[in-house]
Amino acid sequence: MKKLMVICCLMVLAFVRVSAADFVFAVLDESNKTCEVKKCDAKTASGNVVVPQDATIGGKKYSVTVIGMSAFRHCNKVTSIVLPSTVDTIAIAAFYGCNSLKNISLPESVRMIEAGAFQFCESLSSIKIPSGIKKINSFTFEYCEALTDVEIPASVDSIGSNAFGGCKNLLSVTMHDGLKAIDEKAFYNCEKLISIKLPSTITRIEKETFFNCNSLKDITIPNGVTFIGSDAFFYCDKLKELRIPNSVTTIDESAFFNCRGLTSVTLSNRFKKISGAAFRNCIELLEINIPASVVSIEEEAFLNCYKLQKAVLPKTLKEVQKYAFVNTALKSVSISPKTKVMADAFSTECKVIKQ
Repeated sequence: MKKLMVICCLMVLAFVRVSAADFVFAVLDESNKTCEVKKCDAKTASGNVVVPQDATIGGKKYSVTVIGMSAFRHCNKVTSIVLPSTVDTIAIAAFYGCNSLKNISLPESVRMIEAGAFQFCESLSSIKIPSGIKKINSFTFEYCEALTDVEIPASVDSIGSNAFGGCKNLLSVTMHDGLKAIDEKAFYNCEKLISIKLPSTITRIEKETFFNCNSLKDITIPNGVTFIGSDAFFYCDKLKELRIPNSVTTIDESAFFNCRGLTSVTLSNRFKKISGAAFRNCIELLEINIPASVVSIEEEAFLNCYKLQKAVLPKTLKEVQKYAFVNTALKSVSISPKTKVMADAFSTECKVIKQ
């Protein structure tokens, strides 16, 4: 019985709450006198909301330092929010689904924005990310469909998966050196993104990073990138020219699948293989020069590259797998007698000359 009473007392201490206007607050740290916004009443909150910098709980004053998990979830009548300079953390899904929220003022005191904090804030048109943020966490701005431009502060060293996915009106993203990692699907379905310059500090482009960015015309891949993941640029059909720097050693399957406007590709001279379907359906590609480092061209690598008229293959090439060059405009191709050419590797109209 005594043990049970102790547990109950601790719970009351940890979860003391008090209502103030539209808010419910909870004590975080008694010794430092800090608290969080635990909940904003979605039924009464509307228009412009100002979060107070302190709250009185049980007759004591506490500084508001955290916007709690799902605190403003589905506060659909709120159009703008101002946070106090005491706030340092915005917790998971804090503003999830605030679909009328157009503006939010984030103070420079904010050091952490957790996953999904602004997910499905469909009306949010602009955001100034505080300069002390180290990471844009997963799903943070996913489906912020009104967002048109964003600057990633120089303090940020990584962008999490799906961070800006589905931001279909995003036109520009500014990044700075110091950014080291962009996780998978970070910018998928950003349908109006026209160009992007990746910082020199990036070493990997993960899978589906720019999936279906079908307005993307220009991408600068810095020398230093070693890996491009599967479907990284899938259906970027406005992309016309591509230069893959010599630092890149691996391009995964379907990396440039359906880049239907691509006319020119310069490949890294450090590739060991052209992965399956890497350039499938690049229907405007005219020619390709496979570097001497490549030993394998995998299945469907250049399938349905209908205008491909010239392919230069190295003598060091060990194999060409099936359907690699099917449905192209190739009339003939020279290849080493030592190269293993699988059945249906080339269209029937293409003459394979072993020399």
